[in-house]
Amino acid sequence: MIQQTIQAVKEAEQKAEQMIKDASEKAVVLVDNAKTQARELKLEMKQVLKEKERIAEQATVEKSDKELEKIIQDAKKEANSLKQNAKEKTSEVVAAIIEELI
Repeated sequence: MIQQTIQAVKEAEQKAEQMIKDASEKAVVLVDNAKTQARELKLEMKQVLKEKERIAEQATVEKSDKELEKIIQDAKKEANSLKQNAKEKTSEVVAAIIEELI
């Protein structure tokens, strides 16, 4: 009976050691998987951030282009207005000179 008890204790110790070994191996695998997932997530986040930066930069360029186009259009309108004003003044100046000469 004592022999059976000793044998049962040894078997229990072996099972416990095997359970500890199995748990340690699983822990290593889980940690490795977690590290791999963390690296992949980090890489994915970097790619997402780069894409967002590219989109923001593109939006800024497009906005700048629109603002520049508006400035150019406003300048053209102002130039046309000045040309028109000059034409009108030219007629007035010519009329005034003719009047002076008469």
